Amino acid sequence: MILALLAFAVGAGFGVLALWLATPKPAPAPAVGLVEIVALVSRSSHDLRGAVSPALLMVERLEHHPDGDVRQAATLIAEALERTAAISRATSAAVKQHLHGS
Repeated sequence: MILALLAFAVGAGFGVLALWLATPKPAPAPAVGLVEIVALVSRSSHDLRGAVSPALLMVERLEHHPDGDVRQAATLIAEALERTAAISRATSAAVKQHLHGS
């Protein structure tokens, strides 16, 4: 009896394995090359600068506001936007350097 159950279990296991092997698998995602990554980073960096530009223009106006608290807030916003732009430039430069350096 135990041998029959063991044989059944082994047979069922092989049946499941055969079914899994026969099931079509999705095609692997196409590999993205380094050139495509550089292009993506460059576009993203450009788009980010474009998105930040209106905020920088508003900051310039707020820096001349009569209220000192508004001017101080404008300075903090400008510094944050400049750090954002610097991170974007550094990322883009690092990716380009890796492409041309390897």
